[in-house]
Amino acid sequence: MNMPDSAIIKDIVKIIAISFPLVYLLVKGSSVVVKDRRFFLIILGFSILILGALFDLSGDFTYLKEIPIMGGGDARHEPIEDIIGFIGFLLFTIGIVTEINHARREDAEKKRMIVKLQEQAGHLKKFDELKTRFIGDVSHEFRSPIASITLSLSNIIDGLMGEVTEEQKKTLQAGRQNLDRLSRLVSDLLTLSSMESGHMVMNRTKNDLSTLVVESYTSLRSLFESKHIAFRTACYIDEPLIWCDHDRIVQVFVNLLGNSVKYSASGSSVEVRISDAGKDLKIEVEDQGRGIAREDLKRLFTRFEQLNAERIEGIGLGLAIAKEIIDMHRGTVSVQSRVGEGTCFTVTLPKDMRG
Repeated sequence: MNMPDSAIIKDIVKIIAISFPLVYLLVKGSSVVVKDRRFFLIILGFSILILGALFDLSGDFTYLKEIPIMGGGDARHEPIEDIIGFIGFLLFTIGIVTEINHARREDAEKKRMIVKLQEQAGHLKKFDELKTRFIGDVSHEFRSPIASITLSLSNIIDGLMGEVTEEQKKTLQAGRQNLDRLSRLVSDLLTLSSMESGHMVMNRTKNDLSTLVVESYTSLRSLFESKHIAFRTACYIDEPLIWCDHDRIVQVFVNLLGNSVKYSASGSSVEVRISDAGKDLKIEVEDQGRGIAREDLKRLFTRFEQLNAERIEGIGLGLAIAKEIIDMHRGTVSVQSRVGEGTCFTVTLPKDMRG
């Protein structure tokens, strides 16, 4: 048996050694190829280009110096590295062209999607405007009959329409409380409509903050009395004067106090404290209610979020609107609460925001 020529063995060893980078690149690029097969030609072509370059740098082979190529009627010979390089360049070029075409198709598809999304955004904006207008119109229509019914009930309760028994008075007072709640809801909806339409105007005037707090409590007095909840105020500043929108700040405290009453047990108390905080006034509204779970605190000022909605009436607008009004006054609002120990809302408002 004849032994292989040593030159052939050397050529084989050299080919295996030089081909190693090609195998390595293909293995490393396999994850990319599996994810997206269009990169296969680029990886393969680039690997073969490197292989041809290494063949060229390695010097001549004993038996693989040239490869015969049939052309016309004569045979000619080409160096092996040139053949490998040409094949690699051809595959690499095809891969690049394929990728460019794919990128162009993706770009065209993205442009079509952008146009489609813009059209959908336009439709959604129109629907949102219609919704805002509808809320405003309906709320305005509700306001007048609610005020009329409330006035009629008050006249009956006060005996202006004749004698009323205690039992009848209790029933009428419950009806008036429900009307007061409905009136506050209508007020919240009107505020929301104004905010969303961008038509809310700040009417800044000089006000005594303690007076605004008492005024807010007065609108909720019947609710406090029906649950036998005590209301206390403490002002630690001689003149708590502030430039603000009177009606909007009253609305803020009505919402904060109303929220405290809703979540407080009968016989408990709600306290409002006013103190100086440099350029700001600090207002704390603290109750002795059941408190708010930590995971619920982050949702507290989100529109239409109602905590324990199955047990508490409302649609979750009050606190969200209160925060937006406070933001418009360049103030802040925060909350601290523990389950079973009560909740404290802290509001800061600049004393003078005329600038």
